[in-house]
Amino acid sequence: MVFVSSIAAAGPSSPGTPHCESDPDQPVSDYGRSKLAAERALIAHAGEVPLSIVRPPIVFGPGDKASLAIFRGVKITHIHLVPGYRAFPVSVIHVADLCNAIVRIAEQGKRITPAQQDSQGVYYVTAERSLKYGEFGKLVAQAIGCSAISLPLPKALFWLVGGTAELLGQALRSPAILGLDKIREAVAPGWECSDEKIRRELNYQPERSLEERFAETAAWYRQHDWL
Repeated sequence: MVFVSSIAAAGPSSPGTPHCESDPDQPVSDYGRSKLAAERALIAHAGEVPLSIVRPPIVFGPGDKASLAIFRGVKITHIHLVPGYRAFPVSVIHVADLCNAIVRIAEQGKRITPAQQDSQGVYYVTAERSLKYGEFGKLVAQAIGCSAISLPLPKALFWLVGGTAELLGQALRSPAILGLDKIREAVAPGWECSDEKIRRELNYQPERSLEERFAETAAWYRQHDWL
């Protein structure tokens, strides 16, 4: 079994220091805490079922509605909104590359044991390089074929948006897509991870460049009239 967890289970990374598998876990969101709790529940039964864990960062690609909001925003406004005034690093991965990594881990990866004290069987996976969040918007604009600027905004404004979304969600009895839990992640100092371990142990690497993957994603959105 390969459990698809998330970098959110580890919590934010420090600037200039990508997460590796042996780092302590300090999730800041309910989503991250739920992923970490699921990992621990599965590890308790790792002696019964062969288990590995993969922790992807931001996942994008065909069918992804979360990234679609960014693509649409850049296309309509030519602006990419950035939380805060400091450029913060993020790791990303295309869904096809993530799927390839999951298959590689299932076939060749190491397995977790219930009593282990190390990170055997846990893998981060990411694209060939990390991005500053502002660069994410530039790659989206390039894939769409338009110009765009990155616009830093005060983090307090994002908290206001998240709080408003929470109140509306409660009033409408509908979960808030951009609620406070997502804002906790959005204003973090970074979400960067290293894939050195999976490259070294399993000889894994993404099949295509970030530029190619963003272009493929934009083409899929257009083909399905999403963009």
